[in-house]
Amino acid sequence: ESFREALEEWSQRQRPEAKDLRVHDVDMPRATGFSNETVFFSATYVDAGVERTDRLVARIEPRDLGLFPVQTSPACDISVGLQHRIMSYVEGTGAAPIPPMYGYEPDPSVLGSAFFVMGFVDGEVPADVPRYSQAGFLHDDATPADRERMIYSGLDAMTAINSLDWQESGLDWLDLSG
Repeated sequence: ESFREALEEWSQRQRPEAKDLRVHDVDMPRATGFSNETVFFSATYVDAGVERTDRLVARIEPRDLGLFPVQTSPACDISVGLQHRIMSYVEGTGAAPIPPMYGYEPDPSVLGSAFFVMGFVDGEVPADVPRYSQAGFLHDDATPADRERMIYSGLDAMTAINSLDWQESGLDWLDLSG
């Protein structure tokens, strides 16, 4: 309930034009990655007289510094801030599939750590525990053709991102020494 209330207040500040905005269906999945805490939620609001509901995801900076090494550039101090900036840039280029990116909040007083919000993309996500290569839909149900399509889709996305010119894109603030 505390996450729901905090996300609702934050969302209302981010989108003052959205009438009667309320957050509901908050869920913290058990099978997530190691890089950030994840919270799924819905926001229902009235836009131009029409009620709409968006399914969203909050990615929260882990309190224990998480998976990524500490960077030396101040622009990279907060991992979720770094992720939000880069994902927003890639989304804008259309080079690779990125969910819609919404707000970034560096103030830890809202949810206990910095976070960003992005659109929810429906689908199955391979879990880290147990390892997806040992159990779960990729291990148990996916055909060799499914696995091949997943691998080539991932390679295509990495190739597209690698083809972006980081200097022309305004990402020259990244710490290249780390």
